[in-house]
Amino acid sequence: MSSPFTSVFLFGRSVNNFLVTGPKAYLTYTTSVALGTQTGMEECKFQFAWGGWNCPEHAFQFSTHNRVGGATRESSFIHAIRSAGVVYIITKNCSMGDFENCGCDGSKNGKAGGHGWIWGGCSDNIEFGEQISRVFVDSLERGKDARALVNLHNSRAGRLVGTTVPHNLVDTEVILFGQWSLTVTQSCLTPRFHP
Repeated sequence: MSSPFTSVFLFGRSVNNFLVTGPKAYLTYTTSVALGTQTGMEECKFQFAWGGWNCPEHAFQFSTHNRVGGATRESSFIHAIRSAGVVYIITKNCSMGDFENCGCDGSKNGKAGGHGWIWGGCSDNIEFGEQISRVFVDSLERGKDARALVNLHNSRAGRLVGTTVPHNLVDTEVILFGQWSLTVTQSCLTPRFHP
């Protein structure tokens, strides 16, 4: 497995080629897009660790000249997992405050959950992650042929998966201080890709 720095360079060069013709406003996101691509590749390698296919790194490069083999299950999966990885990392970086023009998604605030629980706080801005993924991933499909439409469909499917990444159920203990010290176990869902 290559280091993130090698991958950023590897993918960053192709992403920078995109930026020569693409919107300059998106320069801020190139490192995150490259890391999202790396995340997708690592997830691909994890999913197929025991299979006969090894998710080749060259297939994950962003380039208008890089068409992955034929229209196969593998190339479909690459388009989907690459797009999902980009959504995941962009959304994560947005939530961590890495981008000036991205903030919390407040659409869920005030909505009721189960057992009288009211949603509050900073929700992940998944819509922003989808938007940036669309700009970088979909813009590489220049054709109007069936192959380009299939690739766009698979990238769109990946974005749907990227917004509903499998979750880890994490139990955290919260100690409430007051008249009586009380320890409460609270279950939280945290999204993840496999390392």
